Parts: sequence; C-alpha cells; structure tokens
Amino acid sequence: MSSKFCKNHLVPLAGRVIAGLLALSGCQPNTTPKAEVATAQKRVAALPARPVAAVVAAPSFVGYHRYRGTVGTQPVILELLVDASQNFGSKGLRCEGKYFYERRTGGDLVLKAPAPYRPGQPLHLLEDPTGTWQATQPLGPVLSGTWTSRAGRRLPFALREDYQDAVRYETLTHAARGPACSPEYREYAAWRPFAELTQEFLHLLGPDTLRPALRRLQCPPPARRRARTRAAARQLDCADAARSIGQSFNAYGLLAIKEGEYVNEYNGSRPHAEDRARLYDLRAGRWLTLAELLRPEADSLRLLEQLVSRHLVNNQDTNLEAQGRPDFYWQPGDSTIVALPRSGVGFTSQGLVLLYEPGEVSYGPAGPVEVYLSYPELLPLLRPASPVARMLRERGLWRDGQKQ
Repeated sequence: MSSKFCKNHLVPLAGRVIAGLLALSGCQPNTTPKAEVATAQKRVAALPARPVAAVVAAPSFVGYHRYRGTVGTQPVILELLVDASQNFGSKGLRCEGKYFYERRTGGDLVLKAPAPYRPGQPLHLLEDPTGTWQATQPLGPVLSGTWTSRAGRRLPFALREDYQDAVRYETLTHAARGPACSPEYREYAAWRPFAELTQEFLHLLGPDTLRPALRRLQCPPPARRRARTRAAARQLDCADAARSIGQSFNAYGLLAIKEGEYVNEYNGSRPHAEDRARLYDLRAGRWLTLAELLRPEADSLRLLEQLVSRHLVNNQDTNLEAQGRPDFYWQPGDSTIVALPRSGVGFTSQGLVLLYEPGEVSYGPAGPVEVYLSYPELLPLLRPASPVARMLRERGLWRDGQKQ
C-alpha cells in the first residue's frame, strides 16, 4: 500500500465500528470540566516517548506522524499523513489519517481535513459521520483540543507524537520506462507507446535507520532503488504498472505491511491487481508466519479455516456493501471449508483481514473478497506466547481464562 490510509481497502474497516463509538460517546457528559482537561493532559505528559527533537519535522509538518494520548479518559493511537493529493488539486496539501481506541476492538476510525491543509492554522479534522476534532494549535509534536460528537457531546483530547514500539517512515516513489510497445498494441497506447512502472519503497526515518532489528525493513539506497525499478520496468510488456507498499498497523512492536501490484495492459485486457500482507516483529527483527501465531495443536489451522468459512456462508463481516457488491454469494460446492488466501493475512487494530483474490472462492460478481475476523473470536486459536497475544495483553484485551 502507499502511505495513503484510504488505499488498499483500509477504509471499509471504519464503517463497521461507527455505532460502537457512538455508544461510547453517548455515555459521556455534555460538558468538559477544566479538571478533566488537566487530567487528560497530565496523562499524555506521563506517556513514555522518544525526545521531541527526534520527531520534529519541517515547518509544514508534512509526512507521516503517529500520536498517542487520550480522548476523554480513553487511550488512543492516532496516525496522520500530510502530503500532496488530487483531493484538492493544486489548491494545497491534504491531511488524512485514522485512529483507534487501544482498550477496545472497535477498529479504525477515519479522519480527514475538510479543506486543504494550511501550516500554522489550528488543526481541524472530520471524523465522518461521528464527530469533529478541533485542536487549539497547528499540527505539530503536541496536539490538544476538543472532540465533539454530532449530537454536541464534547470530550477533551491530548496527544503527543510518539514512535515507541513503532516505526517512523516515509514512502518513496520511483518511476521507470520499459520497452516500447509492439506495433499491434500501439493503437491501445497512443497516449503512452511504452511500458511504465511506478514503484514505492518504505524508507525508515530518524533513529529507526540505525536499529539493527529494522534492517530488513529499510529500503535500499537511492542508486539501487532506481536500478531495481528500471530492471522491473524492462520486464513489462506494453503495460502501465504500479507497485505500492504501506502499513495497516504500527504499534506494540508489530508492523503490518501490505504490498500491492496493479497492472493495466495496453492490449485491451482488463486491469488486474494483487495484494500481499505480511507481519513484522519490530522487537525480534523478523517476519512472522501465521503458523507461529496459532496454537501448536494440529487442528488450529483447520479451525481457522472453518471460522473463515462460517463468515463466508453467513456473509458476516465481509463488508460487502462497502465493497459495492451487496449481492455477493458464496458457493461452497463439494466442500464447506475454504483454505486461507494465497496472498496472506493482514493485521489491523481490530483483527485479521483475509484477502481472497478472484478464483480463490466462488462468488457472484467479479472481484476480490475481504473477510474480517475480530480478535475476540480469534483468542481461542492464538498461541499465548505469540507477539499478537503479547499485543492483546498490553492493550488489556487478552482474557486470562483462555485455553492454555
């Protein structure tokens, strides 16, 4: 995925948790006492964090920024991205992001500025359709202000930029031209008679560039990035291709990476896309497999496949209306068990996301299918000593009564 938060099917997670957030905010008073604001600010000040000098950005504060703090009394992790975007054309920068409640499994909630981002102006964000965020200061290492629900309920928020057990990064883009199209295809590519590739790389910033455990994540130096992009472009056959990379979870010592590839061939065939999800243990410095996250019992994988199959049969949590296919149906055929997807399993603040490419399951309309499995229903299958179980314990979401 690119660093764009709405890209690669991350946004549909938000719609399924709006009701939960409304219920949470409905229990709060209509006013915000000064003592509550002071308490929230003290709580943020007590959070462990790297020195502010390590995270100060350019005056415009562009790029990716990660915050920890509270909304009311609830701890949250919030991520924002400031960059150029077609959202506002040539009028200015966009500011978008997401956040989640650390002690809850409601999922990510999407944030965006309603107008081009203007450095130096107090930050204002929409949390559609739940409420608004109004900071008392411009975007910077510290943010505080008021969250207001659509019904008018108000909660103080206090945040501080923090990369503890996470990474700070940027996405670098390189483009290269491939071979010229053969004569029979040029009529389909009159506007671009050659192949072209746009490739994204994850570039770690600040102290993370020196951490040994993160060496496998860091992209190659500029010359090697350009050479790799040119070599990949030469393999294209009259097509426009894009390879993206980004993250869906960046906290508690875990980094969930999602890589995508989109290819539009000029020979008239339909464009196609593929995604691959991986999970990196920031503390151990290695990629994790699904098998080592599950209990060692022989039937753990089988039980996970059965859980996925039940979701498909019941159309549970596949968010099909958000995917534009409310008429989705699954045809189990001779088997009621669906194997796990080839492209891997993605991790979010809420649980697992399984991406099934066309052909992996039988369904009506063409296109990929996403299946969401929440952490509460996965607890019986997770290995207690796994990094994911560790993350759930640190968030207070692991139940001690789980099977050992």
